[in-house]
Amino acid sequence: VVQAVDYTAKSFTIIRDKETNATAFIWNDGTSFRQKSPQPGTHWISRLFSLGEKTTAASLQPGRGVSVYYRKEYGRLVTHWVTVLMPAPNSSKPGG
Repeated sequence: VVQAVDYTAKSFTIIRDKETNATAFIWNDGTSFRQKSPQPGTHWISRLFSLGEKTTAASLQPGRGVSVYYRKEYGRLVTHWVTVLMPAPNSSKPGG
């Protein structure tokens, strides 16, 4: 879940499932941003492999769930792609 976003520094922090410490990531011009909405009734394999729609870093917001693919480069965690999980249409809770 995204905890904080710094658009100027092109960085964000998340807290991973079952962890309490935040992890910081950065993005660059090569980072791909996608967003996925929950699809009720869709088979779990379809949801797993769905790429989602292209979006921008602006979709990174505190409280949203994300899936991140990254590499450690020169001691920093650089994201190659980020999938932002959008809330369900009838959900009042961030991240769905």
